[in-house]
Amino acid sequence: MANQTITHNGLDEYFDHIAEKTEKPPYHRHFSNDNIISDNLQLHLDIYEYHPKAPNIVFIPGTAIYSLCYAEIMYKLGQQGYNIIGVDPRGHGRSGGTRGDYTIMEIMKDVENTIDYVSERFNKKISLMGSSQGGIVAFYLAAKNAKVQSVICQNFADLTSKDNISLTRRPGLTSLLKPLVLTVSGIIANQQVPISTYMDLEKIK
Repeated sequence: MANQTITHNGLDEYFDHIAEKTEKPPYHRHFSNDNIISDNLQLHLDIYEYHPKAPNIVFIPGTAIYSLCYAEIMYKLGQQGYNIIGVDPRGHGRSGGTRGDYTIMEIMKDVENTIDYVSERFNKKISLMGSSQGGIVAFYLAAKNAKVQSVICQNFADLTSKDNISLTRRPGLTSLLKPLVLTVSGIIANQQVPISTYMDLEKIK
């Protein structure tokens, strides 16, 4: 399933700049790269390898962000004796797919393919950690996938909070449309809606 490592010119230098500005070590330099295929899309993985037999943590980032934006926490977890595998799901970071054009179910599939990769490359001791949107994905996958042994949902997105509602395309209509949405969702419960339909990714900086 894995492909050859791809070099992404300029991104390491960008993270070097961020590290310098924040007076932090360049944690991202401790990670290697690999790629897998999910639904004919190439997905980028950032990997900190502690030991082939060490337990593994698959890290899922938040909306519209690179997994390497969490390089510090991933590195420090790795130092405690874990292999860390950060995945850029479709539409995120250095992975394929249109920005914002994905569903939670599609990201879950991307992470399941990452889990299969980790099982083959390392071992079957697999936990998930997700931040915000990634926390939602980790939560559902922990309930669905028997290969997941434990889960951490960091900064779990509360979709009813005012801050999160403000990221929607028409925040003023949210409370007015809620009864209608609840009714319609019961009728078309299995219809999948791309994230970009209701969330303005330009507001996330």
